[in-house]
Amino acid sequence: MGSKKTGTQLVDILKLEYDTILVGIVGVTPLIMNKMSMKARQQLLVGGTRKTMGERLTTVKHDVIAEFRGSVHVMPPDSSDETYLGFPSSGFKKSLMAAAIDIPGVEKRQVGRLLWISEQYVPIWGIPKLFLSVTRSSDINKTPDIRTRAILPRWGTVVAINFARPHLSPQAVMNLVTAAVLTVPMRA
Repeated sequence: MGSKKTGTQLVDILKLEYDTILVGIVGVTPLIMNKMSMKARQQLLVGGTRKTMGERLTTVKHDVIAEFRGSVHVMPPDSSDETYLGFPSSGFKKSLMAAAIDIPGVEKRQVGRLLWISEQYVPIWGIPKLFLSVTRSSDINKTPDIRTRAILPRWGTVVAINFARPHLSPQAVMNLVTAAVLTVPMRA
């Protein structure tokens, strides 16, 4: 423990250490992948090109297979994991933080400061299926459109969660993970 003298008071500062817990998770609800495709990124950056009426009638608006493939996050090429699919670790951390809102004695911002995941992507095991959903645009007419994504009805992962001790214990982290898996949808 270190000490710091402030005016007439002596403040003790706890020595923080960190520990890592390896957690296996089996999803209880389907995981819908929602990575923004390169086509969508390009249209946001450069803008879309206007099509004539003839072009609109002769071309398909959506390439379903390309959108399906573009919706998944993939593990980096240098990854040693035996799966192609990944999920941003920030999505897991956000889920843990959201679960803390409903748990007495812990605050969302505390979890944000005291937990972290070192890897950029967490490996995901499962078989992706084609998922088409109707969405509504935000224009005045609420124009319907189709979105194509990959969905994993059954999935699992193993994630290494780092946490600060003595503020959190392995049991507290496991309780938080359980609450997040049962109550919070994961988003990236």
